[in-house]
Amino acid sequence: MHGAPERATASRAIPPAALAALAVAAIGGCSEPDPVKVPGPPPPEWRIEEMATSSRRWTGVAVTPDERVFVCFPRWSDDVPISVAEVDVRTQELRPYPDGRWNGWSNAVGAADRFVCVQSVHVDAKGRLLILDAASPSFAGTLPGAAKLVIVDPKRDRVIDTILLDATIAPPRSYLNDVRVDVARDVAYITDSGLGAIIVLDLRTGKARRVLERHKATKAEPRFELEIGDGVWVIEGEPPRIHADGLAISPDGVHLYFQALTGKTLYRVPTAALRDEGLPPNVLAAQVAEVAKVGASDGIEFGPDDRLWLTSLEHDAIRGWDETRGVQTIVKDERLVWPDSMAVGPGERVWVTTARIHEGDRPKKPFGLYRIEFR
Repeated sequence: MHGAPERATASRAIPPAALAALAVAAIGGCSEPDPVKVPGPPPPEWRIEEMATSSRRWTGVAVTPDERVFVCFPRWSDDVPISVAEVDVRTQELRPYPDGRWNGWSNAVGAADRFVCVQSVHVDAKGRLLILDAASPSFAGTLPGAAKLVIVDPKRDRVIDTILLDATIAPPRSYLNDVRVDVARDVAYITDSGLGAIIVLDLRTGKARRVLERHKATKAEPRFELEIGDGVWVIEGEPPRIHADGLAISPDGVHLYFQALTGKTLYRVPTAALRDEGLPPNVLAAQVAEVAKVGASDGIEFGPDDRLWLTSLEHDAIRGWDETRGVQTIVKDERLVWPDSMAVGPGERVWVTTARIHEGDRPKKPFGLYRIEFR
């Protein structure tokens, strides 16, 4: 029965048993209710877009306020034709930057005014492009008189300063890895992933110092194994030991955050202590603090949400950390295979390179340059 029973009247009463039967029939005659629909996961708050690819391994990326994009190719083999390039994301073309001469180093020419082995590029808050030359081709050792920080004015496409770092700052077994600048004080901080140290460089005077050389925070963690891809990353049968690598200055300039690549611990130290030349090494060491266990990271940068962003090598992702929320995944995408370096560009868009370092000289796919945009 699909309708309600007729209304009972005084002259024609319906017995209680009949009412019960009618109720059962009415219930049985109705269709089954629709199943409860469980909502799927909400769409991500971000969109990731491939902007360029390369058949050669790039590491660093830097983006200017007007969204000019620069990348670098470390000379880890003999067939690296460009060390620093500007990327035209519309045409996929690479233009040697700032010119062909700077990118024209060979064993036959001087190394003080040529790029030898550029590991990272960075645009600071003044819009200057900083190019860090580790000067250790194929990790064979730092060439004498070649390690340097080159500063370029992108508005004029012109080198405005070259600061050479001698063997006391960049010893033969060092490998200068990444750089960040406190523009308020014109001080640059550089990591050495070859020996493990932080370099404090006064950009006005060119004077540099090595600090925290013996501190565990700048060293690879003992017995750490990086699980990535199909297993544990090894070189010649052994897990490599890569020391202080990524670093970032807090937005207020108070702390420097840093981490060894083969390690899971994030550290920080007050920048005022790093700049204090009279501070005894043991007093400086005592001010280094362990922040969090974040997993293996290569690039570190403060993101548009004021969290510290860290490339997550083990999870094809970018993670964020702050005091309130701890460690959280921000972006996860199967294309982020060994996400290497990050840069925040205009519109709060974040750029990231993939380097696939664990895949060696025969990567499974080209190296990607991606842009992450929030909805």
